[in-house]
Amino acid sequence: MQKTSFQKKIITLATILALVMLCPVSAWSQTSKYEAAAAAGDAEAQYQLGMCYYSDYYLGQGVDEDMVQAFEWFRKAAEQGHAGAQFSLGTCYYSGLGVAEDIVQGIEWYRKAAEQGNADAQYNLGVFYYTGTDVPKDEALGLKLLRQAAEQGNISAQEALKQFEKFQ
Repeated sequence: MQKTSFQKKIITLATILALVMLCPVSAWSQTSKYEAAAAAGDAEAQYQLGMCYYSDYYLGQGVDEDMVQAFEWFRKAAEQGHAGAQFSLGTCYYSGLGVAEDIVQGIEWYRKAAEQGNADAQYNLGVFYYTGTDVPKDEALGLKLLRQAAEQGNISAQEALKQFEKFQ
């Protein structure tokens, strides 16, 4: 099932908000510290540096928004198993941010992050499976993933569960 332009915008906006909330305040003022550690292969620093490039929310903090750079740093950290970076990389692929849109790759990276307990990835996949968006429809799996995310305090998942369970 092809996602609509509106669905894509909502997913992208929700993801950006989630990512902004995940980045600690200290990252905003420590870009140069992250650069050195990221270049040395530190997955957390690579992820944080990717976050700094990801959003204009961080402008004026040492780097300008650059989705290609964000994608590259997320990829490096994700390949080392960093769950937050896997989620972010999934978002880049799914929404075509810094890389050509590749929904299959996006969903695969969301799966990797969800398997490690990333609530935002569980939420996205839960919605996808429940609605059949870009994956075969599987309401039971969708609800399971949404419950996992909701149990971790993901407010979007909690709200989605309220809506979806009305139809059960």
